Amino acid sequence: MACQVLHDSLHGRPGWTEWYELEVSGETAGYGAVVVAGPWAGTRALFEIYVLPPHRSMLLGLADILIETAKVDHLLVQTNDRTLVMLLHQFGDDAKPDKVVFARGGRTHLPGLGAIFRRATEADQSAIFKHEREPVGDWLLEFGGEIIATGGYLSHYNPPYVDIYMEVRGDMRRRGFGSYLVQEIKRVAEENRKISCGRCDVDNHASLKTMVRAGMVPCAHRITAKIKPG
Repeated sequence: MACQVLHDSLHGRPGWTEWYELEVSGETAGYGAVVVAGPWAGTRALFEIYVLPPHRSMLLGLADILIETAKVDHLLVQTNDRTLVMLLHQFGDDAKPDKVVFARGGRTHLPGLGAIFRRATEADQSAIFKHEREPVGDWLLEFGGEIIATGGYLSHYNPPYVDIYMEVRGDMRRRGFGSYLVQEIKRVAEENRKISCGRCDVDNHASLKTMVRAGMVPCAHRITAKIKPG
């Protein structure tokens, strides 16, 4: 895929994933992976499938058998995964996008608007505002002697791809600080030989604009769909 694989980390979480080997005439033809725990507890969502090149003409048939054998009831699709998109169109129903996925895009040169970008220290912890959605990051923006934003990147995805996150203090939003922070975290990631990616909720228009302004490019959706009856 040559991109961030959103659910690559599911494989390393004990009890979250079941794996299925696909065979044709006794030979290994590929595999499938189903997530059954975490946010998907109570469902059986196929989130990954791979078929070896000699058997790709049998993709739909193998997927059909996998869905039946593994009792799959949902598809979890990253839309720049062409194989999963094929299964979405063939087997999916009631598809709902919930995330916009971003690729690194180009470098930007946004002004800091008077804010100082620096690494967070232990001494900063008592001065950091209460976060509503994201964890406190390793980097922050200081403005007027106060900490107004923090952020960082998560590296538990397929390397070298990392996922940028950030949060701006409520009273300082919609001023451009978020985009500047994302820009600077991207720069730090690149200095550490990482490839920056990100995501936001599809209805979070403010976050979407923040990411785009920092040079990030929308490249996919994450979609959950039910398996069609029958």
